[in-house]
Amino acid sequence: MAHFHLPKPIHGWRQFLGEVGIIVLGVLIALAAEQLVDDWHWRVKAHHAQEAIDSELALDAGVFDARTITAPCLRQRLRQVASLVAQARRSGTVPDVAGIKATGGQVILTAAWEEALADGTASHIRPERRRTYGLLYPVMLEYRRQLDEEARLWTHLRLLQHAAGRISDPLLTDIASSTAEASYRGYALTTAAEQMSVAIHDLGIQPDYGMLLGSPGTIGRGTRGDVLRQLHASKSDESSCAPVIANGKPVEAASPSS
Repeated sequence: MAHFHLPKPIHGWRQFLGEVGIIVLGVLIALAAEQLVDDWHWRVKAHHAQEAIDSELALDAGVFDARTITAPCLRQRLRQVASLVAQARRSGTVPDVAGIKATGGQVILTAAWEEALADGTASHIRPERRRTYGLLYPVMLEYRRQLDEEARLWTHLRLLQHAAGRISDPLLTDIASSTAEASYRGYALTTAAEQMSVAIHDLGIQPDYGMLLGSPGTIGRGTRGDVLRQLHASKSDESSCAPVIANGKPVEAASPSS
């Protein structure tokens, strides 16, 4: 009867198993080291992404705060336009109007967060921070869309500018409707801006007014006082708080209840 024997390792089973164990241990160490390097890579990338997002939010906070500063000017202009419409309904004519404009500089930035989402870095940001970002940015995107709608309404109101003379009832009705809608959207946008300012402040981020003052990119560039001074620096039609002008004189605004 034939007998079969397993081949014996050259140096015995114990030494063989020891060598296999060393190999396995080496593989495990290599995998662990690779995982550590990968974790370190993502931690560094997440840190840089968070810095970029916080810088972006600081600039956005400056824009939101500026909105709250300019909100009274916008409300005043809308009341002045409402007065012009009321006068035109009575007389059937429009005076030579100038100065119907919304305030500028309302650019909401979202690129840093969108990039972090696109390349997967967002999932490596600290969970509590990531959740807050995830709540803030969808609101900011909607805010930006509403700004576009508000700008469209103000463009429509500008039909009154330098169009002295007779005006049709349908056009007056259309402008009156746009004035009311601009007033509503203005209130909603200002309220949202106030809420977003608080939410960003709660993250420990201070407003950066650089984008409004022409020097973006550095946290802490400019102050709220700088924005206020710029806002009231000029009395011309280009000033952010200049009144609406009719026949060379400021329009007397309708009362808020009218």
